[in-house]
Amino acid sequence: MRPDEVRMVLHLARQIYDESSSFESRVHGVLDALRELARAQVAISWLARDVLPDRSIDVLDLVEVGRPRSRGRAALRSKRHTADDHPVVILARAVQYPAVLTRSREQLVGGDKGAQPGMYSVAALARPGWVHVLELYRPRDDARPFGSTDLQLVQLLHTESVCLFERCTAYQRGARDALQLSPKLNVVVGHLLQGLSEKQIAQKLQVSVHTIHTHVGELYQRFGVHSRAEFMAQHLSAQGGRERNDDG
Repeated sequence: MRPDEVRMVLHLARQIYDESSSFESRVHGVLDALRELARAQVAISWLARDVLPDRSIDVLDLVEVGRPRSRGRAALRSKRHTADDHPVVILARAVQYPAVLTRSREQLVGGDKGAQPGMYSVAALARPGWVHVLELYRPRDDARPFGSTDLQLVQLLHTESVCLFERCTAYQRGARDALQLSPKLNVVVGHLLQGLSEKQIAQKLQVSVHTIHTHVGELYQRFGVHSRAEFMAQHLSAQGGRERNDDG
């Protein structure tokens, strides 16, 4: 690694962990560093949720550096990825927490003549269905595609910086909303915490076991767990955090 690249990596690390700076300035600093290291013209950061085959992917908390404000920002802010062959969709549906997948446009959809060289990096976040996306682009008149060294460097630095991007407004709000349960789910939670089986809960509520199993599956997904023990620990931890915030 060249000395200037080492300096940029150190600068990026400071931006990630420097609690004295605002979140916005730190994100811009990270994107600027990534853009310089990958020799890209534009770097874009955004989040997506509900990455499912039958849903489009909304752009949330878009941050963009390197492109004039008059170009593309409004379109990017409202765009929705729906095509199965879109690079972001391909990666978002393949990545699993806590992995990061980074590929060039050429690797994912082939190299169209005259297309802007692009790189896409998608990180699966802790909350189920959420991913963070980095897009980097070189000018159209730059014939150099992103190489393996560029991809490895961005993937490594994206992995390191996920903890910063998780602090954005949309992700934090989504995490809180996930814990706001409907009255029906709250009743199921109460019975689970009493140690009742799904069959016993179904009998108490006079519904089918399949219905209760569906509710329990939804609870597991919201809390990002795979067993009752994990769910109870997560639920009690979340309840304790809310009570502390209310007391404060």
